[in-house]
Amino acid sequence: MTEKSQLLQFVERVQEWHEARLDSARDIQAASKEGNTIKVIDGSGKEIEVQLTKREAMIFSMGMEAGIAHFVKLPFSVSVVTPEEDKDEDDEEL
Repeated sequence: MTEKSQLLQFVERVQEWHEARLDSARDIQAASKEGNTIKVIDGSGKEIEVQLTKREAMIFSMGMEAGIAHFVKLPFSVSVVTPEEDKDEDDEEL
């Protein structure tokens, strides 16, 4: 397997992982309904269950939306550099 195809495979796996995490976050957001119970960790590290009120469910959903919005786009891009472009960049002096 060439280095280029290994890199492409890696990028595809990262994209699949990222999309799966977004799907999971969207599923959690969709489940934030009045009456549903969520587990949270309190200030002392103790796990407690909280049954959501209508208002809490709305706030939880809004928080999930804000979080999702920050991570929708991957923080990097990948492009192909031809050997000529790579050489030109190496020849530059600062």
